[in-house]
Amino acid sequence: MNFTKQVKSVIEVKNLVKMYSYGNSEFAALDSISFDVKLGEFVSIIGPSGSGKTTLLNMLSAMDRPTSGDVIINGNNINELSNSELATLRNREIGFIFQSFNLINTMTALENVELPLMLQDVDRKERDVRAMELLKMLGIDNRAHNLPLMMSGGQQQRVAIARAIITKPKIILGDEPTGNLNTEDTEVVMGILEDIHKNFGNTLVIVTHNPEVANRAERIIRIKDGKIEGIDSKLKLKEI
Repeated sequence: MNFTKQVKSVIEVKNLVKMYSYGNSEFAALDSISFDVKLGEFVSIIGPSGSGKTTLLNMLSAMDRPTSGDVIINGNNINELSNSELATLRNREIGFIFQSFNLINTMTALENVELPLMLQDVDRKERDVRAMELLKMLGIDNRAHNLPLMMSGGQQQRVAIARAIITKPKIILGDEPTGNLNTEDTEVVMGILEDIHKNFGNTLVIVTHNPEVANRAERIIRIKDGKIEGIDSKLKLKEI
């Protein structure tokens, strides 16, 4: 296992199938999906509710394993990794942004941002410095010592973004990162993600139901009923 491999495609999905069982019946949440994501690319995944978007993102983030097929993240096939190796891969290579923010309400913004560094045993002084730098970059350093419930949805999502990027991951994944935000906060958060992608070269993959958000990506993967309907560029995409 090598988490420092340099590969052109940081995500490779090959004939991915994910089956779920309900009683005596089975259904395919994902059905023979294949695509790749290049280093530094911004890709959006869009589709109706129940189309398999979140299931797919769970595979890309190494939170779940396929029934069959392969998901290869920065050269590492998740089928070949132990649970502890998957946890290490997630912590080092992937930053994840949730729709519901997933902040710990009893911890301050600063402490929430520092959590991934705590898992890497980074000392307190360095954690504080790095977390404050990110909060300042995202324009919410004045909220560093506030609890999440004292902040707006847009501010909480900025804290979540800071937490996702503090380990300097190659890949940033977002599951409906603007889904709980108003129009103004959506614009702010997408601007931040685009700036991070542009300035730091992270690979960015977001799941969204919002065509305007999806159309900001370099490529749009359209998914329906667990299958890829098409892959478009933002210049060719007419309607979703």
